[in-house]
Amino acid sequence: MVATVVNKLIEDPVANNILDYVRQIWLAGLGAFAKAEKEGSKLFEVLVKRGEEVESQVMQKTEEAIEGLKGRLEEVKDQAANNWNKLEKAFQKRVTRALHRLGVPSREDIQDLAKQVNALQESIQNLIKAEEVKEPSKKPALRSVEAA
Repeated sequence: MVATVVNKLIEDPVANNILDYVRQIWLAGLGAFAKAEKEGSKLFEVLVKRGEEVESQVMQKTEEAIEGLKGRLEEVKDQAANNWNKLEKAFQKRVTRALHRLGVPSREDIQDLAKQVNALQESIQNLIKAEEVKEPSKKPALRSVEAA
């Protein structure tokens, strides 16, 4: 029975075409395998070289991106410092206003008072010196014992 089926396939022209096509596919596969075996090392070298080129391009782009990020980081740090300074000044103003409402003198007020006290001390010293120059000492003159 198998022999009759094989004979019918061989005798049938459509079956002959199929067998030819299957044989061509088989031969193409063998040819691809032989070529890959022969040129496999060359292909590997080509792929390694291309990989190195891609790696160098990626590294260059990565370095450029890092430099760009560093510049942006500096800008952000400057902005943060500026914002912090603004916040600190606003806080100081509010604290100063609150202390002023409570009647607590400011640093400037205390410094002005200290200057005024120093000026008054100098004026008093000058007045004392002027008085000493105008009036010689009014100490009672000592009489000698014999005069008494």
